Amino acid sequence: MNRTGRFLALALFVSLISAFPAKSQSPTADVEGRLRAHGRGQIIGLRVRLTRQNGTRQFSETFTESDGRFAFRQVNSGDYVVEVLESGDFLPASASVSIQASPSISRTVVSVLIDLMPKPSPETRSALVVMADVDTRVPGAAAKHYAAGIKAVEAKDSAKAITELKAAIEAYPKYYAARLELGREFRTLRRFEEAAETLRSLSELAPTRAEPHLEYALVLLGLGRKEESIKELRTAIELENQSSGARNRTE
Repeated sequence: MNRTGRFLALALFVSLISAFPAKSQSPTADVEGRLRAHGRGQIIGLRVRLTRQNGTRQFSETFTESDGRFAFRQVNSGDYVVEVLESGDFLPASASVSIQASPSISRTVVSVLIDLMPKPSPETRSALVVMADVDTRVPGAAAKHYAAGIKAVEAKDSAKAITELKAAIEAYPKYYAARLELGREFRTLRRFEEAAETLRSLSELAPTRAEPHLEYALVLLGLGRKEESIKELRTAIELENQSSGARNRTE
């Protein structure tokens, strides 16, 4: 149907609607949320999306206010996912929301609180990778490929980075840092299937670290496996809290 045909069809549809009395609308609810950011980063103007869990169709999108608050109005009953898209300061995040609106209640409000995780700075990221205690037996050849891969990542040469990091993993399959970086590079390129395959075993190599679960959660989100992603994010937050608690006790 061409543009003129679509316009005429829309006009006819509107005319038909106006010709009949309106039916009583289904009860709806308002979703009111707030983002909580621990550490640096601007929380104003972040994109927040509400989608149904039983499909990929976008329901609505909005932006956060200066205090991190956002709202979706007149939402029908059902199960939804609230997604905070990745920004310059923060990693993506999500939360499940179940809405059961009642016709006997004049206004139903569903509240949601989402914790944001700031993106690590390049200095912090490098330090975390280099200090990974699981990589104490890396052969020299693997370490050489890894160093070349990191240089390529910093130079935004994805092709070379992938080649070098793959070579590092081939030389030492249990190379935690190399797998982490390769998975991140695949995710950046939206090659989510390859990222998932690379990152899947990371939690076994470093069971007490939050990073493997966080990275895998972001990849699962890219694959549309939202429930699994939420589970991995929760595990990452629990491990990070445990790690922070242990550091505080030793200081």
